[in-house]
Amino acid sequence: MKPQRVLQLPSAHLDDDSIISWCAFNSAGDVQRSGRSALAALRRDLEPFGEGETLVLVPGELVRLTSVQIPSRQLRQIKQALPYMVEEMIADNIEEVHLAIPDGKPGEFDEIPVAIVRHELLIDWLDQLYQHGINPDFLGPDSLAAPWSENGRGFFVWDDRFIYRDAMFSAQAMFRAQLPAFLTLLKQQVDTATLGAVPRYTVYGGADSEADMQAVAEQVRAAQDCEVELTRYGESGDEVLAATALRQRGQMINLLQGGYRVQRDSQGEQRWWRVGLAAVIGLVVYGIVAAAGGLYLSWRAQQVEQQTVALYRELFPQERRVVSPQKQMLAHLRSQGAVSGGSPLPLLAKTAQALRGNNVRLDELHYRQQQNDLQVQLRTPSLEDLDRIKQALGGAGLGVDINSAVQQGDETLGRMNIRENRT
Repeated sequence: MKPQRVLQLPSAHLDDDSIISWCAFNSAGDVQRSGRSALAALRRDLEPFGEGETLVLVPGELVRLTSVQIPSRQLRQIKQALPYMVEEMIADNIEEVHLAIPDGKPGEFDEIPVAIVRHELLIDWLDQLYQHGINPDFLGPDSLAAPWSENGRGFFVWDDRFIYRDAMFSAQAMFRAQLPAFLTLLKQQVDTATLGAVPRYTVYGGADSEADMQAVAEQVRAAQDCEVELTRYGESGDEVLAATALRQRGQMINLLQGGYRVQRDSQGEQRWWRVGLAAVIGLVVYGIVAAAGGLYLSWRAQQVEQQTVALYRELFPQERRVVSPQKQMLAHLRSQGAVSGGSPLPLLAKTAQALRGNNVRLDELHYRQQQNDLQVQLRTPSLEDLDRIKQALGGAGLGVDINSAVQQGDETLGRMNIRENRT
């Protein structure tokens, strides 16, 4: 086994002065040394321990862990369906987040575990690490590095945080101040799920967290009305997380997937690989005339991608790693206030003003951000009233399309799309 280094990032955003906890392991998996260094000095402090693989743990409260049911067991189909299954579960736009699943065969899980993290966070972490000479082989949430025993529920306590873990890919990281509220919610979930059966709880901690462990154990015992076991390690909390991550790496979710996947080929190997690929493509194009159009479009797409990367490097020469030019460019524009997300409030305000004073009852309202329009279902006493409402909306500078109008008893049920008129 290669020497290993485990780094723990402290927050969402890093700078030269950010303090990084680290732990170096030899090829046998034994701790050589641990410490804390400013990001600017991290590479220098790790040099005495030689080259090896680097595992990076990021704050678990910034990575949402969930699971979805997808009927297919084919990895390609699962990846295609995943964004649609997750979209309804998150507040962010699906284009703004990165989705990662565990390695291995999808058929191993009844539900597919998913880790969700914002692109801008992941890009910022990788950019800062690469600028300081750190090339991660693995990057995952520290919540999945907390100790845990099968069929048990555990609280890992260190510093001012705690991690609650109740399954292989189910964990939540929070601050200690949030513990009372979390225990109240946990009590309700346990009572509903177990029908009175009391789960087994264990509080874990390092040598530097004994007093905190006792305090958390008392809170859990009082809130859950159950016995709580204590498991204290001889190492510090940071060392416990690092060692657990190293042992359970195969049972964690590596966020470096898709466009973030680590590429270890040398420049020379990449050049020869590309030459060989170009030769193969040339032979295929020459031999299979029917596929020429598709191959040509694929080649053009690669050219456009290379031009995009080259343009991005020209605009932002300080960034050493270009993962996704479009997303990184959007992050720069948003940070400078050049791009902002659409808001339904102006459209809602005009619609409400136009509906005021009309005899109307609103049943449903749905805002579509990409189209910037409202889909509404409303009831009026008559079709004439519905037409007057359309005229009032038009007078407010809105475009209106009536999709349907049906008479139901003494009411008219109408469905319409409302949008801003484009000039």
